[in-house]
Amino acid sequence: FPLGEPELLPSRREGHGRARGEHRRADADNPVGGGSLLTRPLASSPEGCQSGRMGRPRKPLWPPGHHGFESHTFRHPTPALAFSTFFAVAAMIIAVLKTALALSHMLSKGVEETALPTLWIWVPILTVLAITLMRQDHGISHTLGLASTGTWLTPLLMVVSAQLFVLLLGGFAMRNHRYLAKVWRGDVKGAPVFALICPGVALSVSLQFLINKGFVAAGLLTSFSMAYWIFSVAPLVVMVVTIIVFMRLSRNFAEERANLGGHEHALGS
Repeated sequence: FPLGEPELLPSRREGHGRARGEHRRADADNPVGGGSLLTRPLASSPEGCQSGRMGRPRKPLWPPGHHGFESHTFRHPTPALAFSTFFAVAAMIIAVLKTALALSHMLSKGVEETALPTLWIWVPILTVLAITLMRQDHGISHTLGLASTGTWLTPLLMVVSAQLFVLLLGGFAMRNHRYLAKVWRGDVKGAPVFALICPGVALSVSLQFLINKGFVAAGLLTSFSMAYWIFSVAPLVVMVVTIIVFMRLSRNFAEERANLGGHEHALGS
């Protein structure tokens, strides 16, 4: 390759197809191949990208709502929106009816100890409902190109407030039975006790949504600032406590299964 006559990089090319045509004509004029190296233009990687349609130097940028080249994803959000709304409303109706029946039973006959973890079941339900609504809003605004519903600060504040209220009511009922202390000591046996894990995970997720999609998105907090990390301590503490409780319950459950297996082996022998 001759080094005496360096070539200049072209600042702009009118299209990748035209450049390919110039290469072919240069090769035809120089059948040996030496001249094609001198006449072949060099191109930087951003200028010579072949992504997208052929004949364009690069992919064009489109505003939100454009369905894209060879893309039919706009057909999917409409039935997804309809079905997700149906199942969300159906789940809420069933949950409200079940809660009304359970409250009537509790007020008349009290609460059984094995059913105490279900008092916090509304915490994960509210988290899943918030996730559904936020994903619907994202699909409407990003994929369909329609207007968004606006800030999520007030809805997320309502979700977290309702979850804290449910946790307080359930905590008062569990305190009367000293249920949480029994669970920690391993006095409560059986798989239903693992229902205590779901509220911890759900509350941690809701707090993260409130901080990032609520306070930060509304401009009340700056990402990765000192106040941001102070607020982020709450969901981290909830998650760590939930993991510790899960490990404790898993150990108690494993010991219970081992003792049950040893007892059955003793009876069989």
